[in-house]
Amino acid sequence: MKKELDYSEQLVEEGFATFGDIERLEKDELLFNEEVFKYLFSIESHILREKTITRLQMRAKELKVYTQFNKILKAYEEEQKKEYIYDDSTIVFDGLEVDNLTTNVFKTNRFQLESNGQINEVVPKIGKFLVCYHPIVPVEKFKNYEDGTEKVKLAYFINGAWNYIVVDKSMIASPQSIIKLSDVGIAVTSETAKYLIKYLAEIENMNRDIIKTNISVSRLGWIDGKLIPYSKKYQFDNEKDFPKVYERFEERGSLEEWTEFFRERRKYNDISRIIMAGAVASIFLKELKQSGFTIHIWRRIRIWKKCFMYGWSVYIW
Repeated sequence: MKKELDYSEQLVEEGFATFGDIERLEKDELLFNEEVFKYLFSIESHILREKTITRLQMRAKELKVYTQFNKILKAYEEEQKKEYIYDDSTIVFDGLEVDNLTTNVFKTNRFQLESNGQINEVVPKIGKFLVCYHPIVPVEKFKNYEDGTEKVKLAYFINGAWNYIVVDKSMIASPQSIIKLSDVGIAVTSETAKYLIKYLAEIENMNRDIIKTNISVSRLGWIDGKLIPYSKKYQFDNEKDFPKVYERFEERGSLEEWTEFFRERRKYNDISRIIMAGAVASIFLKELKQSGFTIHIWRRIRIWKKCFMYGWSVYIW
């Protein structure tokens, strides 16, 4: 059975308010009477408040001041958010797998994780605003050793599993760039972008004690005597250009098998020995302060030339 409305709610339903009949409001009253907006945010029922806002917007259209009314309404909403003192709360993300993350409990003031996985911003006296349809959270940060730029690793839960992506900090700082995350399956649109930016910024800044910052590099090779990506001192942060680099560079086989493989190929001819010697010599260039070099091998076959290179130099490493 439908719950009966009390007398004040009935008045709101019928279009009456403390400042008078909405249908009879004039331009100046609608735009400049503070009682109109104070009354709106005094309505506890979110449904009734939205109905009242709709009636006021309809009246604003009739008076041809719809745009001006909405601007003032938005300004009042922002003031309401500033005036409210939020209580500390937490969000728990189960199943996260990040080496440097010591807990899956994140502090927040205004955001809430619903039972269906949806994240909302909760604003008292105004309502809930959709942030993202699925769990998403920053779990790790990277500060580049060479240029000082920062990146952040985002964990997002879709299709029944946690996924991870490293992006530039600038990508999650503006609505125009953050919507590019939709390319990897993250549910962000032009409508939810600003809420997602606000959410990620709050989680990152309120959880600096658990979201660790790693010193990172964006290229493979030697840096300060450390070989990337094998170094434990520097983390690799360029998964965009080198996807799954840690999965592709791994220990496999044995030194004996490796030695035997290349020993046999050194017996083929002089060319094979030159190629392998060049590959081994490459790691000494920096220490000897020598420039890089290229080995170009060609031969003439009948009346045309054929250029070829051996892949053995790659396999040596």
